[in-house]
This record gives sequence, structure tokens and C-alpha cells, in this order.
Amino acid sequence: MPSTQKVGSPGPNNDKIGGVPTIHYFDFQSRGRGQVVRLLWEVRSSLSAFNTFLDLHLHRPEKREEQSDNPSPFAFTNTIHATQDAGIAYEDIRYSFDEFPEVKKTKISELNPTGNIPVIELNGKILTQSYAILRHFARQLGQYEGQTEDEKYWADAMCDVASDWRTLFIIAFFNPNKDQTYPAHQSGDRNRFLGALETHLKSNELSQKGPFVVGKNITYADLVIYQICHDENLTQDGRAGLKDYPRLKQLIDGVEGRENVAAFLKSERYLG
Repeated sequence: MPSTQKVGSPGPNNDKIGGVPTIHYFDFQSRGRGQVVRLLWEVRSSLSAFNTFLDLHLHRPEKREEQSDNPSPFAFTNTIHATQDAGIAYEDIRYSFDEFPEVKKTKISELNPTGNIPVIELNGKILTQSYAILRHFARQLGQYEGQTEDEKYWADAMCDVASDWRTLFIIAFFNPNKDQTYPAHQSGDRNRFLGALETHLKSNELSQKGPFVVGKNITYADLVIYQICHDENLTQDGRAGLKDYPRLKQLIDGVEGRENVAAFLKSERYLG
């Protein structure tokens, strides 16, 4: 039988999206494309991180010197007080890998003709395709997608890079010959995408303005990138797997520095 859990209490942002959503996804720890949707519902937006960055690194250099023990120019994201919470209560229905094939033939195929999950039910509507779901909620919430057209394009583009990486990860990780395919992926495609993301984040004018894809403000694309790094076990063990990718590490630190994300990662609901 699937497990069902009600998470959080409905708040103003549930009103923005039209109610309390129900997510159908695998019981696969805190991993996968469905987890990115849950993470969006967990994330906090902070006070003006950009203003703090300017204060510490441009207007008040003496403060920067006081923090010289932390070499990251974006480390401030871990200490800023948060004021606005995405605060979306939801119902979480999880299916084991063993039971899903049967559920796929019935309940899931009724909701989504492709039989794929995640699927969201919300006030009589059915939402499918994880990245379209993220963009939909970002628009409804009025944040998490970028503010200008250039920011929206860049968030979409970086999401697509991470999505391409995830596709190759799934092919290698769930292969019957995983013992051969996954190590080859780790030394090949994974390194290629890590290098591409590092280069994009370092060289793009928007990404240079703060820790996230579009600089000062977190977007759904940051969560997509975070989740694939998490699922490849690169966010654990002191970020050892990201030692050659310092700019990407700053993005990961920024996501985990969000107050609600940090609380989630320390809670019983975080399943690894």
C-alpha cells in the first residue's frame, strides 16, 4: 500500500496556487524529480541577499575583512534571516518500486496517459511533467522563475542542462549492468556536466551577481541543479565531490542555507 502523509498547514501561498496539492511519486528517499517539487514547497525566500552582498563586499570592506576566514563571496546566504516562506502545505503519496507497476496500470494511468510520475492533483486539475510543474508554481507564486526575461531564459536554460544530466544519470544508475555503467558515467558524463555548469555559473553575467543561477534570487533552476547533485551524492560528505567546482558548491551552499531547506534536511522527513 502507498504511504500518505499530510505536510504543513495551509497558508496564504496555498491560496495563490489554488489549494492543497497532492503529489504522487516514488518512495525513493528524498530523491528524484518529484523531490524537486517538494523542495520548492519547502524553500524560503530571504531578505535582500543582494543588499547584504553589496554591503559586505563593496560598501563596507572592513566587514569583509572580519569574515576573511570564509573565502566564499556568497557565504552570506547562510546567515541572512528569512522573512517569507513558500509555506505550501501538501499531501505526499509515495509508492514503492514493487507496487508501482500495478498502480501505474490503474490510478496513475488514469491521471497521466504516459503513466509517469510525479503527478500533482490540485482542485480538480491534474499537473504532469516535473519541470512544467515547477514553472507553473513559480509563476503562480510570483517568484522562483526570475524577474526579467533574461533571467527567465537563463533559469530555463540551466534547468535544461541539469535535466539532460539527470537523463544520463538515470540511464546509468538504473541499468542492469550498473556496476559497469555507473562508474563510467561518474568519470565521463557526470564530470562533463559538472564542468559545464561550473563554467556557466562563473562566466554568465547574471550568475556572477550572487550565489544562484540568476544571482541574488533563488529560482526553480537552482533546486533542479541542487537535486541532481544531491542524487549523485555530491552534496554529502563535506561536498568532497565538488572540490573542483567551487562556484557550483556556492550554489549548493546557498540552497541548503535557506532556513526551511536547512530545517527540512535536519528533520525526520528528510530520508537521504
